[in-house]
Amino acid sequence: MEQNLNDLGTCELFQDKTIGDDRYCILSGCKNPKRVTLVLRGSSEEVLQEAHRSIHDAICILANAIANPSFIVGGGAIEFMLKNKIEEYCMKQSIESQRAFALNSCIQAFGKALIYNAITLCENGCLNVAQVVQELEMLHKHETNRYYGVDIERGCAGDLYAMSIFEPTVVKRNALMCAVEAACLILSIDYVIKMPQEETEEQKGVRMAKEHRQQQLAQRQWKQTASAQQKDLV
Repeated sequence: MEQNLNDLGTCELFQDKTIGDDRYCILSGCKNPKRVTLVLRGSSEEVLQEAHRSIHDAICILANAIANPSFIVGGGAIEFMLKNKIEEYCMKQSIESQRAFALNSCIQAFGKALIYNAITLCENGCLNVAQVVQELEMLHKHETNRYYGVDIERGCAGDLYAMSIFEPTVVKRNALMCAVEAACLILSIDYVIKMPQEETEEQKGVRMAKEHRQQQLAQRQWKQTASAQQKDLV
């Protein structure tokens, strides 16, 4: 197979480095590189696995953002906005019948469940959950504050649009769809089979003794019935 110079790559610097117990050939300053290598180091296997998962999630989100260049405000701002829209919708609906009232209550519960994303962000950031959520609920009563969400750095509510905190629309859409499908699946379950607990040796002995007594009682009843039938024949 013939080769030419166009098939070969070039780099500005070639290094032979030892990282940990392994040796690596590091090429830097490449022209139009197609691939990049990330070297992860950690004190334990668990730390490395967690770092690998975090980087993998970040790369997947970046790939989704490139494939679908549509973004929304993050930090729970969208969830509070949707909750308010759902509550406005429920207020306009008639609840004269019992079925309409039950449906309206389910829709309101769905709207309230959306804000748990902001609650989780507050818990992960070690913030005062009640204070931040109450502040966001007060701010989102006005349409001009629809971009306010959880500001982890300041520990309060903040304008995330002005802070340029966004997330891909496709990620939020898929998360909501998966949550709704899981809720519908749980609601469709009308019967649950509960597995019995593993019995102890004492419980097993009591159960076997009870079964033995029941078997003896059944044998005595059968003998009495058989003897009565023989007397009738005689």
